[in-house]
Amino acid sequence: MKEKEFTEQINVDQIPWNRLLTVYGRATEFPNYIYKLLSHNIKDQEKTIKDIDLMLIHQDTVMPVVPFALIILYKSLKRIPLFHP
Repeated sequence: MKEKEFTEQINVDQIPWNRLLTVYGRATEFPNYIYKLLSHNIKDQEKTIKDIDLMLIHQDTVMPVVPFALIILYKSLKRIPLFHP
């Protein structure tokens, strides 16, 4: 499978989040962050963005979860408005 096919076909439930490391441990909560980003609750979205930021990079160290997180974040963010009135 080519990279573009992979990124188009993969979804949040197909990634082994329990095997990927974040700054604070395993990425098992990451799917919940995605669902919160897709919610219509702006406060949940803002908190979730901060939580994701804290789990991906620490002291210039990029964690193993980052490539998968970016693919899923990109696909998810295409679904929600980027600016709220």
